[in-house]
Amino acid sequence: MAASPPRQKPRFAAVPDALASLPLEVLDNIFSRLHIYDVVRTSVLSRTWRRRWESLPTVDLSHSPGICASDIDALLLRRGSAPVRAFRLPARDPTWMIWNYFHDWLLCLSRRGVRDLTLGFPSRFSLFRLHSCLFSCRELTRLSLIHCRIPPAPAGLVGFPNLKTLRLETIFIAAQEHAGREFAALIGASPVLEDVEMVCVKLDGDGPDDEWVIRAPNLRKLSILGAFKYGGVTESLPLLEEATFFGTNCAKFLTGMVGITKLDFSFISIWPTEVDVLEQLPFLFENLRFLSVTVNFCKMCHIFSMFCLLRSAPVLEELEVWGWSDGTQEIETNSEFLNAQCADHIFAKLHVVHMKKFAYLVNEMHFIEFVLLKARVLQVLYVTLDSYATCSNEEVVTEIAEYPRASSDAQVIFMGREPDLQIMNAEASSPPRILMMRYQ
Repeated sequence: MAASPPRQKPRFAAVPDALASLPLEVLDNIFSRLHIYDVVRTSVLSRTWRRRWESLPTVDLSHSPGICASDIDALLLRRGSAPVRAFRLPARDPTWMIWNYFHDWLLCLSRRGVRDLTLGFPSRFSLFRLHSCLFSCRELTRLSLIHCRIPPAPAGLVGFPNLKTLRLETIFIAAQEHAGREFAALIGASPVLEDVEMVCVKLDGDGPDDEWVIRAPNLRKLSILGAFKYGGVTESLPLLEEATFFGTNCAKFLTGMVGITKLDFSFISIWPTEVDVLEQLPFLFENLRFLSVTVNFCKMCHIFSMFCLLRSAPVLEELEVWGWSDGTQEIETNSEFLNAQCADHIFAKLHVVHMKKFAYLVNEMHFIEFVLLKARVLQVLYVTLDSYATCSNEEVVTEIAEYPRASSDAQVIFMGREPDLQIMNAEASSPPRILMMRYQ
């Protein structure tokens, strides 16, 4: 009897590695959302994955709580000469040991050609002083710094030639002579800069009477928020589209922003120099479509300043007014007063108005009445009461319903009070409680 042929072992087709076949950009985006320890653990998946994590262009520690300084140190060393496109270290409260390594990391990143750099430092400690090697990161396109001190720029600094986005939050900028002029020089030496955000940035030696100029021909968005009285101004910013100001003497920056389409301006504190600037702007915002203002309707200087902006915006389409009060009204803004602030083109193209956090003050209600009477193409006016308003919702609805309106299409939508809005957002299954009134 013939012997049976030996049984062959079954062959299994190799399972394709779908994850490894993804483009590097997609893979990098996925891994940047994981804890860095999980990213490193992918080295055990297969021989192909053994050193894959070392070549990923992003080192993102935003989702890596509990990581120690020695591990970050080893992480950068293991990458060898591989470039680091992005490095993100968020603001946490680790031990001081981590910052003993930091200058070495920054020097390493500058040599690896980092382009996107985000550095945050614990807010409960004093401001951490960065090393001047920050200025050697010549490939940067985006820089975000939180709660630290920026040292004086080294002599001969030529700026960041590729920087497009700059965000500074709770920053102290030191200088050999004057930080305002040094900051302006840094902006001017970054020719492709498009977006600048300054939040509580202290400029060493700067004051409201100091002179320095922001020159940024490609700037499209500028935000300045904080209580510092800066001495700078802006020169013509031809491409600027959006601006946000929340501070004490920011009105003077408006003179370089003729072409903006969106402006958010808060009249938190009007100083004499600001009143002078906002009595009459020497130009019109020819492209301004959206305006948001925070106004104390108890202060005449705030009301005058708001109307100055309104008169300077002939093509305004959407207006957002945040009300707040801190005392007794200085004067009642009746119809005679409001008509005196008017201009022929005011509200000519206004379609949407948001009245937010109103306290049912007489001046606030007069302003709502004025808007309804003057806005001929108004489509909708939203009203939201402040949580501390002493009136009832029915009182507000009843009074506004009696106001005459220039637009036959105008609707007034009462959005309730601020706490009501929070409940609406939390209870997505329940429809919002909105009372609608349509002009007949």
